[in-house]
Amino acid sequence: MAEWLRNGNPDSSDLADLPWEVSLHGSGDTAYLVAVNPRIPVPVRIALHSSGLLRATIAAGVELAGLPHGVRCEAYRQLLLLDAAPHVKFYLAGPGEEVHIAADMCAHGLTEKEFNDCMASLLLAYVKLYQALGMKAELLEQIRAGLRRLAAQQLRRGVSPERVVKLLEHASGVDPDTAREIVGEAAREAVAEEGSGQGEA
Repeated sequence: MAEWLRNGNPDSSDLADLPWEVSLHGSGDTAYLVAVNPRIPVPVRIALHSSGLLRATIAAGVELAGLPHGVRCEAYRQLLLLDAAPHVKFYLAGPGEEVHIAADMCAHGLTEKEFNDCMASLLLAYVKLYQALGMKAELLEQIRAGLRRLAAQQLRRGVSPERVVKLLEHASGVDPDTAREIVGEAAREAVAEEGSGQGEA
C-alpha cells in the first residue's frame, strides 16, 4: 500500500494517483502511515485495525465549537447531507469539534484500484466540505499555505529559488507566476523569522 502511494503518476489529473511521500509512525498495533502530497494541504493518516479494517482519515482543519449557534446548526446540517456520500463519513473530534473525514476499506484482498478509488472519494469529500460550508477561499489559502511550507523547506535546504519554482509547477500544477509568488512569500517569511530569532538572541 505504501508503494502504491509512492509510485504514483506525477502527471495524473487524479489526486489519489499522484506520488505521495509516506512515513511510518508508531509500532505494532498502533502503527499508521502518514501520506503527504503538495497538492493537498492536509496529510492523510492510514491505519490498519485488528479487525482487518483499513481506515484513511483527514483532519479537515475546521472547528465548529466556537461558531455562533445558527452557523453551527447549519454546519451540522451540511455535514449530515455530506455524510450520505458513499465510502466516506464525517465525524467531530476533540473539544473544538474539529471535522474529520474517514474512508474505510477492507484490507483483505484490497486491490490498488479499490484503494485509489477510496482515496479519491476521501479527497473529494474534503473539497466538498469546504464548498458546502461556504469556505472555498479558506480552502485555497490552506493549499497556498501548504505550498509555502514546501517552498520554505526547500529554500532552507539550499535549493535555489528558480529550482523551487520548477518544483512547485511540477508537484502542484500551479502556473509559473503563482509559483514565483509563493516562493517569494516563503523567502520573505524565512527572512522575517531569522530577523525575529536574531532579535531574541
